[in-house]
Parts: sequence; C-alpha cells; structure tokens
Amino acid sequence: MPEELNLIRLLAPDLYEELLLRALLLGRVAALQPIGRRQLAEKLKLSEREVRRAAALLKDEGFLVMDTSGMSVTGKAGGIMKEVGELSRSIRGLVEMEKGLSRLLGVERVHIAAGDADEDESVLADVGKLAAQEIRGLIRHGQTIAVTGGATMANMVRYLPNGGKMNVMVIPARSGPGRPVKTQSNTLAAEMAQKLGGHHRFMYLPEQMDQKALEELMKHPGVKENMDLLQRTDIIIHGVGRADTMLRQLNLDTHLIRTLLTRGAVAEAYGYFFDINGSILYHMSGVGVRMDALSSDCRLIGIAAGKSKAEAIIAVLRQGRHDMIITDEGAAKEILARLSNE
Repeated sequence: MPEELNLIRLLAPDLYEELLLRALLLGRVAALQPIGRRQLAEKLKLSEREVRRAAALLKDEGFLVMDTSGMSVTGKAGGIMKEVGELSRSIRGLVEMEKGLSRLLGVERVHIAAGDADEDESVLADVGKLAAQEIRGLIRHGQTIAVTGGATMANMVRYLPNGGKMNVMVIPARSGPGRPVKTQSNTLAAEMAQKLGGHHRFMYLPEQMDQKALEELMKHPGVKENMDLLQRTDIIIHGVGRADTMLRQLNLDTHLIRTLLTRGAVAEAYGYFFDINGSILYHMSGVGVRMDALSSDCRLIGIAAGKSKAEAIIAVLRQGRHDMIITDEGAAKEILARLSNE
C-alpha cells in the first residue's frame, strides 16, 4: 500500500473506508451502468442506505447521473476511472496479493481483478478486460497463438482492442465443439484473429476418438499441419475448469468419471485432467496441445475466476511453468488461504 494511503488509514480510518466505498461504487457503476441503487447494493453486499448516501455524494461532485433507468458515470468520472481503479486496487491490497501469489505459485506475472465472479457475474467481464489488456501487450508480429474455449476466454476476446493488421495466426488449442457456439475455441480463434488483423484456422474434429481413428486422421495433410502449428505455438491462452464440472459437461463414460474423481481429479485444462499436486490423471484423445512436445519458448497464460476455481488453479499451475495468470480477488484470497496453511 502506498505510504499516503497507509497514513490515511492510520490517521483517519473513517476517511479511508469512505474512499474505498466511493472508489468501489464508481467502478461498479462504470461496469454495470445503468444500474439501480438496490441492484448495486445487492451486488456489493452493502445496505441500500450506504449505497444511496455514497451515490448522492458522487452525484453532487459531478461523477454520477441518475435517472429512471438507474445510475451512470459522467464524462468527468470517465476521465479518472483508470486512477480510481488503481486506488481501489491499492486500498483492497490487490497489488500485495499479486506479489504473494507470484511467489507461492512460481508465476512471474499475476494480475487480479477486484471482486468474486462466483458472487457477481460482472466480475468476469472485469477479468476479461484485464486479461485482454495484458495479453495484447505480449503479442508480436509473426506469432502463433492457441486459445481454448469457455466463458472466461470469451470475455478476454470480447474486450481485446482492435488494432492494425498483425501477421499472426490464431488457432484452437483443442479439437471438438463441446460448448455453445459463441464460447467454442474455433469461434474465439476466429474473433481474436479478426481483432488482431491476423489469420486463423478451424479444427472441426471430434473431442473424443479411439487411437486408431486418431492415427488415421493425423495422416491427413490439413490435420497434420494444424498439429505442427500447435506444437510450435508461441503463446497458449487457456481457461481452467473444475474437474467435476468438466467431466459432466463432456459426457464422458460414467465409470471413467467415477475413477477420475476417486483418484482426486480437481482440474481440467487444454484436454488434461489433474489432481491437486498437478499430476496428469487423464488426457482426452483428439487433436490438441501435447504438453510434452511444446517448445520451451512457448508462453502459457491461464485465465480463471471465482473462489470455486481456487483448487483447480493451484493444480494446473503446479503441473508446469506458467508465464502469467489472470484471476479475481475471490480466487486469489482462497488460493492464498489454502497455500498459507500448507
């Protein structure tokens, strides 16, 4: 925490709490506008009276407008939202939290969005914005980027800024649909390539197939070319799923589901299932990333949000090195609590 904020906390704790409330309220209104005071109070788990009082003060200062549709931020507020966000991060201790997670998880770069996506769905959009901002700064001309599917990944792509044409190739990290069309890896690869002004490839192949069928498919020039691209990829951006949830969604054999859960499966990422120690318990057949054949220069970036994902995030990061993880406050606090007790 910056010295000035710490001094305010010591000398005027009431002012410190008021700063936190106003920064939090302004940030949430900006993300959800227009929004009513009652609805906002429910999302922030505050009394409607607290929200009404703080909102009235922000309105008097010219930062909020209110009408029948709810509260919205003004142009004056828009000009300081970046600074408000940083203030909120400092007060909530997110910077220190990032440093702590980086040390405990062995990940060089950790970025945390305020809130818990399990309690407030709008936090998922904040995680997507944060991820889009950080990932866009990493991408360079000539790179190949592999992406998985899922709602969190869809938010990252949604908020990825449009830019000039880049000579990049975006490909799905796994074959097979297995999700609603708008969150499938094929869809997200195409949208991401469009925003970057690059190119993309599709992989419309079954997620699960027997070994003989897979071997035959691998002889097809188009499939082989996609696999070669995957193994030479420069960046893999992936979501993290809870094993129990993913096992149900993928409609796997009942006996296999029971076996994996009994063996302690807690996480799924890019077609692999892991236990809490990061050991691989099962790899789904199909065309996709092979972790044992990736280039040592490939950068792995994980994106996941919500307290319920904490165990899954720990497992995936223990499996192997990651260059970056983007998550939310809910997951971060739970991870820190779990790892601090070990």
